[in-house]
Amino acid sequence: MDSADVKKLLEAVRSGRITTEGALKKLKHLPYENLCFAKVDHHRHLRQGIPEVVFAEGKTIEDVIAISHALYKKSRKVLITKASEEIFNRLKMKKTVFHALSRTIAVNGEERKRGHVLILSAGTSDIPVAEEAAVTASFLGSKVEVVYDVGGKLKAKVSSHKKTSAYANEGKIIEKLFEGGRAALDPLGVPVESLACITKMEDGKIEFRD
Repeated sequence: MDSADVKKLLEAVRSGRITTEGALKKLKHLPYENLCFAKVDHHRHLRQGIPEVVFAEGKTIEDVIAISHALYKKSRKVLITKASEEIFNRLKMKKTVFHALSRTIAVNGEERKRGHVLILSAGTSDIPVAEEAAVTASFLGSKVEVVYDVGGKLKAKVSSHKKTSAYANEGKIIEKLFEGGRAALDPLGVPVESLACITKMEDGKIEFRD
């Protein structure tokens, strides 16, 4: 239930199309619905504009399905990450898409697209993470384009996508400073954040920046 749904409900009470008791029944699970094994945050759709995302890993299939159905009943859309094909087959919801590469299930994502998100992945092993980001951005209503295995051609790839009006940031676990990726992105105004930076790799030794 988002802000538009709440407004419609209040207008219905004011016009007499629904009783106060009927409205209270519709709102009784705000902000949370207690499923015993989980408290489903229905109020997040109202606070943030998007429903709670279901993280499937570590949960039983039955729990994921129960949480997903509770969210869908109120928000009419669901996003499940770290999911499996078995969850997808047992979910039984309309407009459900399973993205195998990213292990993501999207149910009734936003059809009206706005803005443009460009996702770049450095190597082949990064593709599943890039795909999860792409599915999430598309589900939320953004136009998405993904470029794989950018490598040393990073600046050329970013510069060639003129449709992207703003860049959020580049996130890395380990950054190899000697490859020049940061220097290529700085002039484009793309912030780069890394947990560790390698300055040199020679003779079997690795040197990190202090």
